Amino acid sequence: MVLYEKIAKIMFDNSLSVDAFLARTGFSKGTYYSIKSGEKTELSPEQASVINKAYPEYTFEWLASVSEPREEYREGIGVYLNNNHERLLVEDATYGLWFNKMVSLEAIRMLKELLANK
Repeated sequence: MVLYEKIAKIMFDNSLSVDAFLARTGFSKGTYYSIKSGEKTELSPEQASVINKAYPEYTFEWLASVSEPREEYREGIGVYLNNNHERLLVEDATYGLWFNKMVSLEAIRMLKELLANK
């Protein structure tokens, strides 16, 4: 889990808006958006401590650890998805709709091909 995914998890688990998270942690919008864009990939010990104090259910070790972006092969759709793709699917409704449509069209094409070969 990369840093932005950790922040997003904390916000989701606690039903927080960006502004509410920033108010509770004292982080600036600039810091948040550099995390979101992937420019900032790890927290300083002080930042991890601030989040841990505000949300003690998330350990300092988990917050301070650095993770590589994951990339996984999605069986059935024949593509590799990384964290940026996942984020787009979640945050950009248009991209998500387009992606789902492409997956559906590919599934239909594959099904027609299978039926034709029977």
